[in-house]
Amino acid sequence: MVHYELVPSVWHAKPLIFDWDQDLGVVTGQDAERIKELAADGSISYPAMTVMFSSNPLKNRSDMAAILAYQHHLPPDLEPFLPTPAADEFPDETYVDAAGVTVIGRDQIVY
Repeated sequence: MVHYELVPSVWHAKPLIFDWDQDLGVVTGQDAERIKELAADGSISYPAMTVMFSSNPLKNRSDMAAILAYQHHLPPDLEPFLPTPAADEFPDETYVDAAGVTVIGRDQIVY
């Protein structure tokens, strides 16, 4: 069982305080119900991606990282497990290629 006290990453969230036993898939503590509700949704959507949870998100580090990072800073032990969006073909910055065609980059895309 690991105890967490997560700091919000958005102004409207409160600290998230709970205990998690990954092996048993059990979350307890004052904010356990909130985490269970998010896990029961089956997925969580970020601007650049949607994370579909495994069949047992409370036993899965990647799922828990996605759930917790939605509004809170992750603890160091879960940071490596946060899913990342799939790579796309867009360059970082917009440019004009050799043929005079403007190639749109991520700097011009609104997510």
